[in-house]
Amino acid sequence: MRKPALHLRWDETAPGRDFHAALVHFTSGGGVDHTHDFWEMMYVVSGDGLHVVNGAARTLGEGDLLLIRPSDIHRIAASPGASLLFINVAFRAGAWADFLPVAGLMSEAQAWTSGAQPPSARVDAGVRRDTALAAFRRALSAFQDNPSRLELCRFWTSALPLLQHADADTTADSGPDWLRRSCRAMRETQNLIDGLPRLTALSGVSPAHLSRTIKQHRGQTPTEFVNDLRLARAATLLATTPDEIIDIAGDCGFDNLSYFYRRFRKKYGHTPRDYRLRARWSVAP
Repeated sequence: MRKPALHLRWDETAPGRDFHAALVHFTSGGGVDHTHDFWEMMYVVSGDGLHVVNGAARTLGEGDLLLIRPSDIHRIAASPGASLLFINVAFRAGAWADFLPVAGLMSEAQAWTSGAQPPSARVDAGVRRDTALAAFRRALSAFQDNPSRLELCRFWTSALPLLQHADADTTADSGPDWLRRSCRAMRETQNLIDGLPRLTALSGVSPAHLSRTIKQHRGQTPTEFVNDLRLARAATLLATTPDEIIDIAGDCGFDNLSYFYRRFRKKYGHTPRDYRLRARWSVAP
């Protein structure tokens, strides 16, 4: 995988804003490999293109909806001899982390963050496609008027259901049977606590073979895969239980509290304590 040429920061992209929206038109070529410290959703209005993400390429066409994560290394381009028109809506990692527990999307969030490829859907032609286009156009229009967090929530509640029930035909559950079985089994609490040794045992293959295969199909090392599952479970427990943070860290397999804090903040944009407080404020009567 090539080293990304660019890392985009929210405080440089949309300082002081809750979200950023843009209509992008490529007539030849496209962007460069990049990452960012925020999330994006994009919807293809028309044309044909290519999305190269985490070392894999997939075609883009009208009706494609994607949720792009901060960890993704990606670039988008029009197909040779074609044009590509899409709307891109970007939003802060902290705002996204606030929204997920309130919307009851923590289990979906775990699946969305743990796959090698970002979640995507081809929105059906007809009413659903009209709904998607209207949601993105509204966000685009609202952005011109210094939008509020409310407009961002309206966008999410319109666009996310189209992604929530999409067929899982991305590589989130790809690979040989032994890999799919062992990765699914790692969502069980005790397996998650046991961590990498348990994943290796469940796979039934050598550590080197496991590492190569999970990298090929999920774009992660085994350690990164386990840590993502642990952090997603920790986020759920922080938002839904009164358990002490040190106990949550231990229950999710993190023996080193400072390491847990560093990994959690990098992934969710907040310390565990701040993440919990924001979730509570969001649901307090």
